[in-house]
Amino acid sequence: MTFKYYITEHHKIDKDIGNYVTYGIKLENEQETEINDVSTDKSFVNNLVFQFNKYQLDPIHLSDAVEDSLTS
Repeated sequence: MTFKYYITEHHKIDKDIGNYVTYGIKLENEQETEINDVSTDKSFVNNLVFQFNKYQLDPIHLSDAVEDSLTS
């Protein structure tokens, strides 16, 4: 089975900072797995998506991998 991750884009509004764009990661599978609001840095999220696709990250590790990337 091949996993294919994609970057997602969401437009948000905050009462203090106004409009902004945040990026998430989506895996197109039977469950439509998605993690929203990973970062406002598109290149950071693009790099994660590239790595997850390159190394075929198993979806069960997606949340942990995203969390680890934010804390390292």
